[in-house]
Amino acid sequence: MLGWAVQAGAAAALAALFYATAPAYDNGWRWAHSTTLSAAKTASPEPLFEERIIDKGGGGFQHAATIIKIGNEFIAFWYSGEYEGTANSAIKAARFDGKAWSAAFVVTDQMSTARELGRFIKTVGNAVPYITDDGALHLFYTVVPMRGWSTANLAVKSSFDGGRTWTAARRLISSPLLNLSTMVKSAPLAGTNGSILLPAYWSLGTQYPLVLQVGKDMRVTGLHRMGNNRAGLQPTIMPVDDDKAVGFLRRLRDARKTGLRTTLTKDGGKTWSKPAETGLPNQGTPTVGLRLAKDRILAIFSERNEGILSFGMFNDDGSVRARMFTLPTKFRGNKAYPYAIQDADGTIDLMFSCEDNTAICHVRFNEAWVEQQSRQVSGAAP
Repeated sequence: MLGWAVQAGAAAALAALFYATAPAYDNGWRWAHSTTLSAAKTASPEPLFEERIIDKGGGGFQHAATIIKIGNEFIAFWYSGEYEGTANSAIKAARFDGKAWSAAFVVTDQMSTARELGRFIKTVGNAVPYITDDGALHLFYTVVPMRGWSTANLAVKSSFDGGRTWTAARRLISSPLLNLSTMVKSAPLAGTNGSILLPAYWSLGTQYPLVLQVGKDMRVTGLHRMGNNRAGLQPTIMPVDDDKAVGFLRRLRDARKTGLRTTLTKDGGKTWSKPAETGLPNQGTPTVGLRLAKDRILAIFSERNEGILSFGMFNDDGSVRARMFTLPTKFRGNKAYPYAIQDADGTIDLMFSCEDNTAICHVRFNEAWVEQQSRQVSGAAP
């Protein structure tokens, strides 16, 4: 056992050295930002706010929900298990027709993933969906072959019928040695060359954010680091144009420093600025960003040790425009791990863990509601 630990440690050190010294390769990627900008200019002027619980899971731990629109419906995905990192873990999903959520169903679990990959898997983790130009739905998710999240790597399943059936899981090779320690949480992005740009993070030993380039054959074809060691983790990337994007970073666990950080790229993600402190609290969870009208970026983040979700407005250069309000909701307990998308009509669907991680909650609102709430708190729109 000790010998294996020494080998794994050596491999981790060499892999970290590779990421620190290897030249980035990109095969011509740029942000296809038009696919991420909202059509909020066409949004309804009437405020909209709805809230629902998707699934209480019959007990246990329900966590890290994501959502995507496919056709005329939405599908949410989330981690479910007895507790975080348990062997009896699964990726669950449910469908939303605009009015009500379906019953939850299992997309994959620890045992089926292990069987499909042909290797031992201790647990599965965060999952993020993406739809390619051909209409195929791809689900990137974390798998852990050994003890601890730091040994994690990535797998992908694909569906060609709107998420009703799925291909067997395939491994994504994203690390040069033992394929260790790469995880995902935030929304994938489109590249102008048809690739998928997948925000990710390294978590073994030193920790830092990455952007992986995934080709149409679901193979990793490039990567860029987002800053130096300890820059942060669980990056969310909000493109501004083909070359410029703002990155939101979850700070590493540090009792002295728990604030939200931002970083900026002006060359399509090849290089990133030194992370800047925003002065906004953010404890223990990632941040979600949405591009609104008037060149504003809406950020939703956790504060007070995952207790509440707060809304802030940012400028296109990553600077804070306004800290606005906390989410008014009937859901009890901690609220954490937000993930949101915006539809063409400006409607925003926000997913998060709630009820002390025993349920997945869904809040639907629009930009008019955001401005209404901001006026009530500060007397002015952000």
